[in-house]
Amino acid sequence: MASRVKRRTALKWMGGMVGAVAATRLAGVPAVIGKDLELVHWSWLTASDGEIWKQMIDNFNAANKDKGLQIRMEVVPDDQYGTKVLSAAATGNAPDFGWGTAGLRADWVKKGVVLPLDDVMKQGGLNLGDFTVQSLEASRYGGKLYLMPMDAMSLQVLLNVDHAKAAGLDPAKPPQSGDELLAWADKLEEIKTICHTGRKATMVVRVDEHGRAVTEGPQVEIGGNDRYLALCRKHFIERTGEQA
Repeated sequence: MASRVKRRTALKWMGGMVGAVAATRLAGVPAVIGKDLELVHWSWLTASDGEIWKQMIDNFNAANKDKGLQIRMEVVPDDQYGTKVLSAAATGNAPDFGWGTAGLRADWVKKGVVLPLDDVMKQGGLNLGDFTVQSLEASRYGGKLYLMPMDAMSLQVLLNVDHAKAAGLDPAKPPQSGDELLAWADKLEEIKTICHTGRKATMVVRVDEHGRAVTEGPQVEIGGNDRYLALCRKHFIERTGEQA
């Protein structure tokens, strides 16, 4: 049975990825490089996650100072991350490694912005058997591994028991398939959410501290309920620039 790993523990494990990325740049290089080599890393992590990740980078730099290998970490706001990576790649100034969200970077693979990690993982001594099959599948594009699984989140259905009972449904016997879930949805009456314009809200957008729509980085912000806005389709498009 796979053990449950907390995010902070996973961040500590990510230190192994730093060595793995370095391995591809240092293949065949002596223990002491002789000429300083700096790997540029972009991170969108903030708060406690950012503090722990910075500590891992600092520990790596301290351990490899005499070998001439260092990592320069630059924090890029998650709402600017994607745009900055693409812009930097277009001018040949992309970071050596950074963060990514599985399922959202297929276009980066097609554009050659990111490279496969299969050989890097092997050179870094990382055992793919330590990862779940599902996380590895989500990290692959075209059969090649482009991400190292780090933080997995699951989605769950939240059920208002009182509403279910009022609709004649049995909360003790929740839906077990997609078809059953849709059948339940047909019986439950909609509680309308209103956009700030007074129209029916059908979309949700996450905003940053300045009220700007966040379209890059982590998809969920824990404890950030005030960062989510219910909008009608028209204002969702205006906020995000995306067709709903």
